[in-house]
Amino acid sequence: MIPTLRAITVTMMLCLVAVPVASSWADQPDRADPREREIRRAREHREQEMQQATRERYEDQIRTELEEKVAQEELEKKLERLQDELYDLRSEQLELRVIRQAIVSDGRLDEIEGVSRKLTQLENGIERHEFEIERLIMERERQMERRELVRMTDRLEYVTNWRDVAFGSQEAVMMATQAIVELYLMNDDPEGAAEALEKLLGQVDELGSRTAIRFALKDVYMEMDQRRRAVGHMTQIILENARALAGAAQDASPN
Repeated sequence: MIPTLRAITVTMMLCLVAVPVASSWADQPDRADPREREIRRAREHREQEMQQATRERYEDQIRTELEEKVAQEELEKKLERLQDELYDLRSEQLELRVIRQAIVSDGRLDEIEGVSRKLTQLENGIERHEFEIERLIMERERQMERRELVRMTDRLEYVTNWRDVAFGSQEAVMMATQAIVELYLMNDDPEGAAEALEKLLGQVDELGSRTAIRFALKDVYMEMDQRRRAVGHMTQIILENARALAGAAQDASPN
């Protein structure tokens, strides 16, 4: 199952916030005056709030996608069941028509009323099924239209973010990382994406870039239903960034 463009776009948004923060932790020791330190703390607090807001949007979108998927599956199952029932009703209707014709031909007029009553009941059932099937088909079309609108919105957001990516090295790393994921998954090859990203991770030292790669690996391993590996990369993000933060704090402390 290929991840939606929405999930890739939201991950990209999350990395746009997370990568600069991760890189800033590994910067030179803080020798700024108190006013500059206060400004920087306020900026970092704002970036953390942005991360939290992005994470909450991501979780809301994942939850919405799951709910829509469940609703779609239920609709398809109900539609299939009704179509099967309609087929059986029409088959029974044809059989009763043949029986009624035989009764008329044989002159068994006393049996016509009972057969005609059954035919009327069948026709009413067929009409109800046809109405419900038509309603479900219209609902399915509306769901498809909503999904297409969401895809168009995501594509617009995706393209808009290229302005930031084209002139930012960190954003370019993040976008290229997600592009690797998308290209492999277009061929239904999450294993290839995981292999390429793991190899890339071993070649990259810069903290922010490693964070972006690990976020992408998390998406790939979730797609492969390997949650343990996904959690492992999230854990490494915490540990690597925490070490960088601790090192920066130690360097900034007075001798």
